[in-house]
Amino acid sequence: MIKALLDRLLPQRQSELQTADWPEGELVSGFIEPYWEQGMEGGFDYVFVPNDDRESVNGGRGYFLHSGDYLRIFGDEGVILWQGELKFVPSRINHLFLQDRHNLSNQVWSNIKQDGVLYADWVGWFWSTPCLKGEFLKRPTS
Repeated sequence: MIKALLDRLLPQRQSELQTADWPEGELVSGFIEPYWEQGMEGGFDYVFVPNDDRESVNGGRGYFLHSGDYLRIFGDEGVILWQGELKFVPSRINHLFLQDRHNLSNQVWSNIKQDGVLYADWVGWFWSTPCLKGEFLKRPTS
């Protein structure tokens, strides 16, 4: 019982990857980063960029992440910060009393966040310097 509780509370190491419930596909290694450009007025999208194909994937911008995609995000020393199916929900950046906020020095925002993850954590991971490593499940196209 104690081991089960500790397994839930302590971060997972890279050797403890859980992909049994993931659909068929190819795991691609790379990193996560925000995508923004002039005219987006501070808004940004979430992107996964493969290590070996940066220039040819989506014009060098990587894969724009969407609900239903599968992603794994690694922190220092291979610790898994988050893994699973993306389920984006609206962020509360415009809520009158319960606003979602981040701790970044720049004035950026996103209309969506990962369900069950604090907005500050999710946004912070994508704006980390250096970029955080990740794995993306590239599913076969039909």
